[in-house]
Amino acid sequence: MIDEMLKQAMSMNSELGNLKELCDKIEVEGESAAGSVRVKMNGNYECVEVEIDENLLNVESKAIVKDLVRAAINNANRKLTKEREEVVQQFAFKHLASMNPLGLKNPT
Repeated sequence: MIDEMLKQAMSMNSELGNLKELCDKIEVEGESAAGSVRVKMNGNYECVEVEIDENLLNVESKAIVKDLVRAAINNANRKLTKEREEVVQQFAFKHLASMNPLGLKNPT
C-alpha cells in the first residue's frame, strides 16, 4: 500500500509540471472604459499587450488614461486569478480522486 502511494505521489509530482504549463498558457484580456483600454495578461501575471483607443490620447487626458490602464490591468489580474484557480481545482480533483490514499475499494 505504501509503495503504491509513493508511486502515485511521484506521478503527481510530474503532473505538477503539466499543471504549471497549463497555467502558463492561460491568457486573459482585461478592459476598462467599455473597451477603450484593453490589456492582455499571460498566465505568469505579465502584461503582454496594451491597447488604448486613440480618442483617449491627448495631453489633457493623461491622468485619465493612467487610471484606465491601471483599471484594465486590475481587471485582467482578477480574471487570471479566477481562471488559474479553476485550473488548479480541476487538476486537484482529478488527481486526488485517483490516488485513493485510504485504499478504499470502489463499491461498484
